[in-house]
Amino acid sequence: MNRKQGIIIVVLLALIATAGVLASRLNTPLNVAENKDAQNPVVSFDGDNGNIKDDDSNLKAEYFAAAKTERSQKFSETIQTLKVVMEDKNISEETRKDAESKYLDITMNNNYESKVELSLKARGYQDVVCVIDNDRVNVIIKSDEPLDEKTAREIKTEIVRITNLVDVTMEVHK
Repeated sequence: MNRKQGIIIVVLLALIATAGVLASRLNTPLNVAENKDAQNPVVSFDGDNGNIKDDDSNLKAEYFAAAKTERSQKFSETIQTLKVVMEDKNISEETRKDAESKYLDITMNNNYESKVELSLKARGYQDVVCVIDNDRVNVIIKSDEPLDEKTAREIKTEIVRITNLVDVTMEVHK
């Protein structure tokens, strides 16, 4: 097996994993609740077969849990795909080394995401979701109060210290 075939196999495995995630997302019922604010409808991926939830705080809590679950599933699928490539003796050494490098990056990013979430929860925030993708850190914080400039700067400094990445985006949700 040559390098091109190895690359094709890796790409096909990634596409299969992506198709699986998309299929599971598309097969989950999408419920839109009636909301007084027409610009921001409340959307729930609750799998409740059409039951609409009106409790906004419950939806927010479900959002954070669903985001963490989705991230965990994506991590597991990607790691499994990379392990298959690394263990395949018919794939070129270069392709295996690329897979090992990606495996290390993804594993380290997952570790950094957990550290950022724990660090911010220790600061007293209700819930936090951190996603690192392509050298960019996206953090969603659940807080009743908006972040002031000083606090946002402190949080960004802490995120940069943990991840060594300077491209940080933060959102606050109530």
